Amino acid sequence: MGGTNLRGRSEELRLIEQAVTSPQTGALSAVVALVGDAGIGKSMLASAAARRIQESGRVVVWGRAWEGGGQPPFWPWRMLFEDLAARGLLSRSEAPERLWCRAAGGSSMDPEQSRLDLFERVATAVTSAAQKHQLVCVLEDLHAADLPSLELLHFVAQCLRHLSIGWLLTWRGAETEGTSRAPLLRSITKSARLLQLAPLSSDAMDQIIDDLAGHTPDDLRNALQLSTEGNPLFLVETLASLASRNATKGLGPVGELPLAGGVVAMVSERTAALSEPVRTSLQAACALGRSVDLHAWIRATELNADRLREHAAQLEVAGILRRDKQDGHWMLSHELVRLAILSTTAPATLCLARARVARALDDQVRAGDISRIGERAHFAILGRGQLPVASVLQWVLEGSDQARAQCAYEESLAILERAAEALPDCEGQPGWLLALGRAQAVLGQVQAARRTLDSAMARARVDGDARAHGEAVLAYGERYVLGDVLDDLIERIDRALGLLQPDERRLRARLLARKAAALTPARDVPGTLAIARQARELLTPEDPVSDRVEVAIAVGSAMADFAPAGERLALNTQLMQLAREQGERGVELRGLSRLITDHLELGDTVRADLLIADRQAIVQDLGQPRLIWTQPLFRSMRAMGEGRWQDCERSIQEAQAIGTELQDPNVGRCLAVHRFHLSLARGDREALRAQESSVLEALRTMPSVLTTAIRALVRYRWDQLEHAREELAVLTPQLEHAATTTLALLSEVAADVGSSSLRRAILTRLAPLAGCYANWGLFALTSGPPVSACLGLLHASLGETEQARQAFEEGLAQSTAAGLSAQRVWVRRWYGGFLADSGQPEASRAMLDRAKLEADELEMPMVASVGLTTESEVAPIAMPGVSLVLEQQGADWCVGFGEQTFLVPDLRGMKMLARLVAQPGREIHVLDLVSEDGAALPDRGDAGEVLDAKALGQYRDRIRDLTLEVERLEAQNEGEPAIAAQRELEVLQSEVARAVGLGGRRRRAAAPAERARTSTQRRLRTAIRKIAEQNPLLGERLAREIRTGTFCIYLPEESD
Repeated sequence: MGGTNLRGRSEELRLIEQAVTSPQTGALSAVVALVGDAGIGKSMLASAAARRIQESGRVVVWGRAWEGGGQPPFWPWRMLFEDLAARGLLSRSEAPERLWCRAAGGSSMDPEQSRLDLFERVATAVTSAAQKHQLVCVLEDLHAADLPSLELLHFVAQCLRHLSIGWLLTWRGAETEGTSRAPLLRSITKSARLLQLAPLSSDAMDQIIDDLAGHTPDDLRNALQLSTEGNPLFLVETLASLASRNATKGLGPVGELPLAGGVVAMVSERTAALSEPVRTSLQAACALGRSVDLHAWIRATELNADRLREHAAQLEVAGILRRDKQDGHWMLSHELVRLAILSTTAPATLCLARARVARALDDQVRAGDISRIGERAHFAILGRGQLPVASVLQWVLEGSDQARAQCAYEESLAILERAAEALPDCEGQPGWLLALGRAQAVLGQVQAARRTLDSAMARARVDGDARAHGEAVLAYGERYVLGDVLDDLIERIDRALGLLQPDERRLRARLLARKAAALTPARDVPGTLAIARQARELLTPEDPVSDRVEVAIAVGSAMADFAPAGERLALNTQLMQLAREQGERGVELRGLSRLITDHLELGDTVRADLLIADRQAIVQDLGQPRLIWTQPLFRSMRAMGEGRWQDCERSIQEAQAIGTELQDPNVGRCLAVHRFHLSLARGDREALRAQESSVLEALRTMPSVLTTAIRALVRYRWDQLEHAREELAVLTPQLEHAATTTLALLSEVAADVGSSSLRRAILTRLAPLAGCYANWGLFALTSGPPVSACLGLLHASLGETEQARQAFEEGLAQSTAAGLSAQRVWVRRWYGGFLADSGQPEASRAMLDRAKLEADELEMPMVASVGLTTESEVAPIAMPGVSLVLEQQGADWCVGFGEQTFLVPDLRGMKMLARLVAQPGREIHVLDLVSEDGAALPDRGDAGEVLDAKALGQYRDRIRDLTLEVERLEAQNEGEPAIAAQRELEVLQSEVARAVGLGGRRRRAAAPAERARTSTQRRLRTAIRKIAEQNPLLGERLAREIRTGTFCIYLPEESD
């Protein structure tokens, strides 16, 4: 205020000093925000507070937004870091030129990650400086700051709350309301001490008048206070105008001043005495912004340095300019003063000055000073009337690209929007439309971006510019969404590919890669993989790294869950190496995550564990919740395969705690699917039923074949075989969109209740993946069974006994070598069932007992219930939750249900029923149920094979002929004949399956297992009918709750 002392702000000064100096080391940081109208005294109060704080021994560093525009992105922060560097508080790697230079090289592959990396580096540098000295950071005029600067302030202030750092912020509240800055400033003030600066009191204004004018008549003093309304800037300018009007006679009467014109009129009064050349130089200075640099001033006026220094001296005397601490730099006394001068300057004069600056800046850019690119775009827009439109557009596009490279995405878009307002013709330019669409997409404005990019494509087609058209299509599909097959994007890619010339190899590769990713999950898996492979083959090691990384990311998305893991391994290893070379930590993390799932799919748990540790180090270094929350799920994925259920639960809870803060819907979806597969692996049927609705909701946008597989498997695990069969009936043999995990889920159900054509289709799809595991990769991070075990189930169901045995043996060897104990339990269980159905009861008993032993150790309830019991007698039992008692009394059985007691004859089925009811939830093999006193059932021979060798051979020959016939008819689009042939084929396949049993061995009409199955079912039904004669309600319940088959089980319903 013209050299006067701070008046009327003693209480605010005390509060600021107390807030930023009272915290001790380790206490929370203090944020103080000074908010008020223009001229109310925010800057002077901040300066006075800074002097007081420095006297207490703290270091105060400054940054200020550049009012008037044109500043590079993050300008307040750049100034702040220059101040830190000047005080020796930054290391060489943290120096401003290095920090922002690194930002300029940010990756466009992951814009969000690039920005977070920059923000992390800034926060680290501030932390380092604060550890060397107690620090107070002043950031002024934030109402004029670019949005990226405010985003960075919010991030740093939140991250460094634990450090004793003082933050003193200033901005004009009225000028931010209704703007895009308002929400950010409101977020910042949530944790700040907000000081709204009110107009000065009468006493304070009297003190200022005394400081600047000495003795003043009361009427003049009262008039000054009334007219300036407590605004110190208005008061100071009015006093200066009075003094300049009558410098020799003291203050003139206030009525002679043009107060109604406000600051504009008063500033005009003060500049009226200046010479015309000085006023012209002042106008050019105001065209540059509030901060005046001598070199820019020279360019704007075309005067030499000496002449401008003379003019600056006169403006300093007039109180309009004040010298900055750096030589050759000045500041206008206030932004309102600058705006007042601009309002009285002819537009042509301002346009000429700004065009001169733009041309001079272009010379500097051409000479290699790329830091001037953004400033050049700013002055080119303002000086557009004096510059070629093509030059202005080119400079604008380069300015926007540089802002994007510096992670200032909001500023990148703002530059383009300002250009559109100034240059309406640019909206018809493909280059401008492409840049605008990309800028909108980065900021998540997806629909606006797609409309803009469609316009860019249309314009490029009119101009015959295939390259611009292709780039617009790639920008249109830049954001990949899991499970979102965009038919409209695929159509645009195909059109772009059709327009390309043969020599456009690199662009063709990028388009093909994006098409392959867009087709995922694929209806035509081989076709989609062929497109992905073609894209990869088109590029060479000599091509730009950015193209190779872009293609590797898209091709990797297309190949996930569909291509062989070995092929993906090579691709993702290359992606990770390229990312490391470029310092792209976000892309490196993506490649590393993919590699972990690739190794686990191949069963290489040792290598996967090493990579999980590498990933842990990276995410800890980055410290970003959106990257950290999945790390516990990688650990859970490993624990899931080994049966460490408590470790899984802890990891899931950890991931959920971190992910909840992100408000990312994918967190909940991933966790729902992960938990469901955990229950599958553990064999927890109750949890599966409870989780079914949540997992189906999480997967509602995924292909229907997946949700069908889940519904079918849940019903199958609950022995609802007819319902499971109905679910499978809707599937076609093509199994569109079915990934490895889906096929594995289907194999368990289809092997028992699916059609032979469905079994064969699943087998054909899974066969090339033998030796791998049916894990779900990055979306859910789940551990599944060996594919070989699934193949064993399918071969057995199709009567291919030897192939089934080999597949089960391979599955056992794989899971044992990998240490995946839980998956080995399932292989043993399935293998044991196969052996039983193959007429090998002793081998089956040994395999199932081993499965039960391991399941008991791992607490896997569904598998632990399997076994061949040897109890010779059944004790009286009570039905849990229901008053049911079964007790043998001589030649009868006493049945007690509720308050009713009755007798039924000692039928053999009653003893079987009592043994089942005594062990609810436990599967008991039929051979054990029909044995007397636990002894093995004697083999009394059989009635021969269901189909003899000759008949079976004829059936198989006919099946082979029909298979070829169906393929021929379908290829010729002969619908009805193909359907008829398919029906006959399925009937014959069913007959063969009945004749050879689940194991594939030719079933004998009265083999022990089959004889036991049929006799057990008949005897149990007879016993239940006898009970129903006495108590229909109990009979009905037991009919529902007793499940028969090769294994029988009692599943009591919950009591009401």
